[in-house]
Amino acid sequence: MPRASTRRSILLVPVLALAALAGPAQAQPQAPDYDNVGPPSTALRRALAEAALDYLRSLPSVPGSEISDEMVFRSAEKLHLVCVRRTVPGRTNSGPAYAVTAVTIRNGMPQQAFSSHTACGDRTLKYHPFPEMR
Repeated sequence: MPRASTRRSILLVPVLALAALAGPAQAQPQAPDYDNVGPPSTALRRALAEAALDYLRSLPSVPGSEISDEMVFRSAEKLHLVCVRRTVPGRTNSGPAYAVTAVTIRNGMPQQAFSSHTACGDRTLKYHPFPEMR
C-alpha cells in the first residue's frame, strides 16, 4: 500500500498540469463596492452644473459630458458619489480619453470634488449624457 505522501504527490501532479495548461488567470471586471442608487435626479444634475459654473466662472462649453449613476459612498455619513466625465483630445486603446471628476453628495447637494476616484474607473458603472454642462 502506498504511503500518504506518495498518494498526495500522485493527486497533485494532474492538478498542477491542468493549471499549467489553463494559462495565466485573466482579470475579470469587478463590480463597484458601492450600492448603486440609479441615475441622478434632475435637481442634482442642475445643482452640479450650477456649482461648476459658480466655481469656474469662465467655464467653457463642455460638449460630451456624461454623469454616472449615483452611488452610496459612505452610508454612515449619508454621502453619495457621482462621477462626471468629459472627453478630452486624444484616444486610448479602449476608446476616447476622459477627464473624470468625482463629486460627493449630501442631502442632494454637491459637497466636494476630487480629480478622480477608483469607483469612477469601474467599467460596470453606467454613464448618462449630461447636457446641463454644455
